[in-house]
Amino acid sequence: MALMFARFGRITEEPPRRSVRNAVALRLWAVALCVLLFPAAELVAEEQRPLRLSFVGDIIPHDVVARMEDHGRIFQEVAPLFHASDFTFGNVESAVDPDEPWRTFPRFNMHPELLEAAIAGGMNVFSLANNHTTDLGRSGVYATAESMRRLAREHEIAYSGIREEPDGSFEVTEIEHPEYRIGFVAASGFVNVAEGAELTYLVNTGIMRNQGADLEEFLSFLEAESAEYDLTILSFHDGIEYEHHPHPRTVEFYRSAVERGVDIVWGHHSHTLQPWELIERDDGRRALVMYSMANFISGQTIPVDPEETMRPLARAGDSAVFRAAVAVTDRGASVEAVDPVLITHYQEPEGGVSARFMETILELPQEEGWEEFYRTRIEHIGRFPRGYDDPELIVE
Repeated sequence: MALMFARFGRITEEPPRRSVRNAVALRLWAVALCVLLFPAAELVAEEQRPLRLSFVGDIIPHDVVARMEDHGRIFQEVAPLFHASDFTFGNVESAVDPDEPWRTFPRFNMHPELLEAAIAGGMNVFSLANNHTTDLGRSGVYATAESMRRLAREHEIAYSGIREEPDGSFEVTEIEHPEYRIGFVAASGFVNVAEGAELTYLVNTGIMRNQGADLEEFLSFLEAESAEYDLTILSFHDGIEYEHHPHPRTVEFYRSAVERGVDIVWGHHSHTLQPWELIERDDGRRALVMYSMANFISGQTIPVDPEETMRPLARAGDSAVFRAAVAVTDRGASVEAVDPVLITHYQEPEGGVSARFMETILELPQEEGWEEFYRTRIEHIGRFPRGYDDPELIVE
């Protein structure tokens, strides 16, 4: 299998937000988008209608997030990117139990209001499988399932990562779309609290703890299920925290998932941005692997002094909205263009934290020392890795 590492130009034209059931509108803007993004490609109007997908990292309810009266402020600046996408994916790093108080590190709990703000901001697909899934034990997993069911009834969202029976089986969530079958699976390499692990989609990668299903069995599951879908997306939570490079076993696993038919692998857990790659298949179609998408929103930068620009927690505020244009044809899905839009955590003067574009962060009001802090972070994260084997672009 040949590998190709590339970054494509910024996707600038934003199609209007639409209902996922509006197939006629999809045809109109998607064909126009094909012309915009792929002018040199051979276009077949009824076969290539690119999907626009956006991916972000972890949603973590630290105290500074939990105390915000208006969680919509978190998403306000990046919401146009989310709404311009067919689907926007985020990782819920917490239990979601409205009957328990908000809880912060080391055992998280959020209330559904935070996810409702995320949905209003344009996020509509959620991973529930990560090391904090079982922070409230078995009852917390059941409460999370109930919260997500309610949100799914009230909004057009999809989710994956937990089961309600401890049978050890995995299921693919089909993301509703009028034209394509889109399969989504979220899993984790470990959980912090053993109680409730049997209700979490866990796969033993051998990196953290010996938890979950056998890796080869999971790959076989992915291979069988991918054949049933036009586009298959895997969310996976694993690896070593604060590392800039993915663990070698992670690289091997994610590339194996692509070989077995997965079209997009969306990784997270390290709290740092790690390299991404496009993998070219033998038939010319391309798969996307994001090794770690860092934190979308958290309070990890709150304890940081602005002079500590290279402290691991300082880097935990660097992130991206990773956008991909995916063409779906009779041969299958192919990632045709990608655009990582850099974002960062902004400590708002009135309190709270929000996701802001890195390229405009210096235009916002800054307390003493923070302007230089962001300048330094921009210098480093501006070289966001564009390919796993491109050492000049690895963020040190």
